[in-house]
Amino acid sequence: MIGRLNHVAIAVPDLEAAIAQYRDTLGAEVGPPQEEPDHGVTVVFITLPNTKIELLYPLGQNSPITGFLEKNPAGGIHHMCYEVPNIIAARDRLQGAGARVLGNGAPKIGAHQAGAPAEHQLKKKAWITTFVAFILWVGFVSVIVSGKLTVRDLDMFNRMGPATVGETDG
Repeated sequence: MIGRLNHVAIAVPDLEAAIAQYRDTLGAEVGPPQEEPDHGVTVVFITLPNTKIELLYPLGQNSPITGFLEKNPAGGIHHMCYEVPNIIAARDRLQGAGARVLGNGAPKIGAHQAGAPAEHQLKKKAWITTFVAFILWVGFVSVIVSGKLTVRDLDMFNRMGPATVGETDG
């Protein structure tokens, strides 16, 4: 069930200090602050080679991060986000095992939308990619068949030598 680690979210009491630490001290790629009113937070993504860190800072007094920081004044890990093939099935399995699921248990896309596309988005992207590749292939074959371009015209094949792409010496 568990997949790739998408990000680790860290609640911070001082967003500017946390940004400076990751950017200036650690040399990390730090994104711009994004206000997420639906979640009651300001987020900053730090891109690492193998995952992301999501800094969370309260956006207003009703922010869930405000309560977290009251209990943990120095801040700390708020949550970890793993990619799964089916978020509903994963949620149901976790709740069935007694795990605490944040919020009301209804899955919702957070600030990291591009990092973890929903299953239907992946299928759509696969179909689009396949369609584009098919159109390009048909266009390439049409140009070759029409005689407007021959295999000899393609420099890549000329460098391979005469005994390639169906040609023979005899």
